[in-house]
Amino acid sequence: MIGFVSALLAACSVALPDQRNTALPTPIPLMESPVSPPAKPEQPVSAATPPGTIVLDAATITVPTTPTPVGVSTSSEAGTGNPAVAAAREMLAKQLQIAPSAIQVILVEEVQWPDGCLGVRTPGMFCIQIVIPGYRVVLAVDGQRYTYHTDLEGRQVVRADPRP
Repeated sequence: MIGFVSALLAACSVALPDQRNTALPTPIPLMESPVSPPAKPEQPVSAATPPGTIVLDAATITVPTTPTPVGVSTSSEAGTGNPAVAAAREMLAKQLQIAPSAIQVILVEEVQWPDGCLGVRTPGMFCIQIVIPGYRVVLAVDGQRYTYHTDLEGRQVVRADPRP
């Protein structure tokens, strides 16, 4: 067995501690990288480029920084059967410890939120920068209005107005 290990190590140009082999492994030359560095843009981005704008060679992509309204419903039947509105009502009912039926729906506005936090910034919280379709839902209880931001399905519901 020792003879096999010695032969294997000799074949690999590695010496055993008790042997005086001065042969060093042959260095392998480094290959040049097949990936070339990115080309510098022909025109530098000016200081006048608006926030939320990304310039890629010939294309410009603008990322919204504020919610974009899509549609508004203010009828007395606003949000009937909408799971996002139902989720906002449930959340407010739980916070105020009242029945959801006591909550009036004032406004349901379909919106494109600019980030994963549905446009509601919380200090110390990171928001993924991706457009999220959803709703701005305004509810009322005894004349007091409450605004909620939701995704389309009502899985994410965030209170948008400051809490008393």
